[in-house]
Amino acid sequence: MITWLIIGAGLGFVLEGAGFGSPRKLTGVFLLKDFAVPLVMGTAIVTAMGCMLILSLAGYDTAAFFTPATKYLAQAVGGLIFGVGFFLGGYCPGTSVVALGSGRIDALGFMAGLVGGYYLWSPVKSFIVGRWPDFFEKVPRGSDTLPAVLGVDHRLLAAVFVIVMGGGLGWLFVRMRRAAAT
Repeated sequence: MITWLIIGAGLGFVLEGAGFGSPRKLTGVFLLKDFAVPLVMGTAIVTAMGCMLILSLAGYDTAAFFTPATKYLAQAVGGLIFGVGFFLGGYCPGTSVVALGSGRIDALGFMAGLVGGYYLWSPVKSFIVGRWPDFFEKVPRGSDTLPAVLGVDHRLLAAVFVIVMGGGLGWLFVRMRRAAAT
């Protein structure tokens, strides 16, 4: 447990340093005015994918990692709810904790809404399942992955993704630095 507290505190420190505790920076992404958040998140994704690629090439069975079942309708509804809440509140669940830790009192209101929504979800889900029993099972696709859909080896796709996304993120970083310098 101590290890997880140290990792969480370290992550919170890094996220606050990157500006993720500011709702203005986060909503700036939706308004196409600030691209620091996608740059940080994209870098994290490319780094994780690169590490997975290295593990796979070293002989580790990365296919054993859990891939949840794809249920397009339920995931689309959940994504819409999450996206609207993120846009209106300026926080996602993780960044609201970062903001509260850095003293932003508005994050407390967001977190109260988050907890309230969590407890409200159970009766809402029961109502939906009572009316439409198969709603959350509609359009099940098994565990779709991009390599399976495209019919290519996952290592090839990961290598192409890391190279293309890494280059794109590098280009974005240089553009942001030049814009900040002027």
